Amino acid sequence: MSEVRPLFIPLARKWFDAFASGEKNQEWRRYGARWNERVCAMGRPVLLSLGYTRTRLPGRIIGFERVPAAGPAIEIYGADAECALIHIALTK
Repeated sequence: MSEVRPLFIPLARKWFDAFASGEKNQEWRRYGARWNERVCAMGRPVLLSLGYTRTRLPGRIIGFERVPAAGPAIEIYGADAECALIHIALTK
C-alpha cells in the first residue's frame, strides 16, 4: 500500500503566518468534493503553502468538522454556507 499524498492547502500570507506563529490551527474551506471527511481524513499529512510558492509548512490533520460558516468564513463563503473546519497540527 502506498502512502497517502499530503493534502496541499494554499494560504494567503496572513493565514500562513498565523499557522507559522502557532496563532492558528484550523482552516476553513467550503464543504464539498474537495473538502470533506474522506479527503480530510484524520492523520493525513498536509502541506500548508504560502500561496503557490515553495514556502511550506508540513502538518497532519488531527480533526475535521462539517459546520455552518462562522467568523471569517462568513465573509468568504456567505452566512448560509456549509464549511469544512480542518484541525491541523504542524510537524517538524
